[in-house]
Amino acid sequence: MSRYVDRDDRIEGVIYLVIGIGLFVGGIAMLAENSTKIYLGAIVCGPYVAYRGWCRMRYGWMETPASSDSECGTDAANPAGVSPLLTKSLFGPQEVTCESCRQQYFYDPKKSEDSLKQFVDTACSVAPCPRCGWIQSHMVPVARRYGPAAYLVAGVLALFAGVGLFAFGVNDNTSGLPMHTYYIGVGFLAVLGFGLIMLGSYRNKRWDPNSQALAKRLKLAETICLTKEEYDERVEIEARILAESLQEEEEGA
Repeated sequence: MSRYVDRDDRIEGVIYLVIGIGLFVGGIAMLAENSTKIYLGAIVCGPYVAYRGWCRMRYGWMETPASSDSECGTDAANPAGVSPLLTKSLFGPQEVTCESCRQQYFYDPKKSEDSLKQFVDTACSVAPCPRCGWIQSHMVPVARRYGPAAYLVAGVLALFAGVGLFAFGVNDNTSGLPMHTYYIGVGFLAVLGFGLIMLGSYRNKRWDPNSQALAKRLKLAETICLTKEEYDERVEIEARILAESLQEEEEGA
């Protein structure tokens, strides 16, 4: 594995993070003013923008597959062996040797919108073996990058709920509850939110995509992958069709 560094991602992440924190802090600071409701949007949007910035910064330092053909797969349309990192524009079928069953197979990033996005971003897509469903080790960082986000989403929602509860307690408290009750609730939601975000990040970094159900992995393989025999057969059919078409053009001329 190699460490992928994208300067644009890191700069964009810092900008989003600063803006998000500024919106949130500014919104909280204005709660004492009469125009509080105007700044409620800033309080709500601030954590989201900051979270987006944090994600962009994290992606800017993500681990990606090494650029060697043996790991990333050889572009079947470019058998000379040029690194996929330098030939993203080709988007040709990628040849892979399964680490589990040791059989060769091909995957086409263009067959799926998600796979194409992964390939554009990292020069690699998550493509399980169509025979055994195994996701190769060089695909694991990509799978983790686009992996489950339930904990992260739940954490952000908890933070939003805490902000909403705080704003209600300060401005529209008609329940008669003492303010310390709201502070306790806000503190709990803040701890819960940040805890869920940290837990989600921790789990994503260690998540094994091969722990998914075999049926799910094989279903993904059916979408973008072909065994070597299927690929060779398809290439042969396409070559035959092309030859027949050229022959008809020559006879017509």
